[in-house]
Amino acid sequence: MSVSPCPDCGGSGQINESPCADCGGTGRVRDTVSISVNIPAGVDNDSVIPIRGQGEPGINGGPDGDLYIVLRVKSHKLFERKGTDLWLDIPISFEQAALGDEIIVPTLEEKIKYKVPAGTQPGTVFRLKGKGIKSLRSNRKGDLYVKVYLEVPTKLNKAQKKAIQEMGKTVSDECYSKKTGFMNSIKEFFS
Repeated sequence: MSVSPCPDCGGSGQINESPCADCGGTGRVRDTVSISVNIPAGVDNDSVIPIRGQGEPGINGGPDGDLYIVLRVKSHKLFERKGTDLWLDIPISFEQAALGDEIIVPTLEEKIKYKVPAGTQPGTVFRLKGKGIKSLRSNRKGDLYVKVYLEVPTKLNKAQKKAIQEMGKTVSDECYSKKTGFMNSIKEFFS
């Protein structure tokens, strides 16, 4: 023996003799609606925002279902996101790295000035506390990590090449601790 609901009334016990042309007697009409949704600060990929009562209509007068919005966060041109922390690569010149300089660092809210110390090496990472993304579960903000890399000039004219060669003659190998250490390691290896 098998039991199934009536195909005409769907198990309700009532048949609508004059069904509506729009819904066919089901009491539900498919429609497209626009709603405004507040996206909280700090959301990330796969964050879910539930909208109560905006899903499928309830059956037989039951409550409407919920709509769940799953977010995809578009990547940023400047910043790379890691949780609530942001990472940013900034090019600096040889002069800025060797002598130190004040650079402009963009954040999500403003531009700030940051003092790069003299002798900064390529790949050095500076941490700007509280300049990242607001946490979704608290008021704490992540940090902004600024990684500097040395940009080597290209398309030099004769005068610029000569100036760099003159500088190279006046700066001794002792000024380059990594280069000196590497050369000493090579000497030890081959002796």
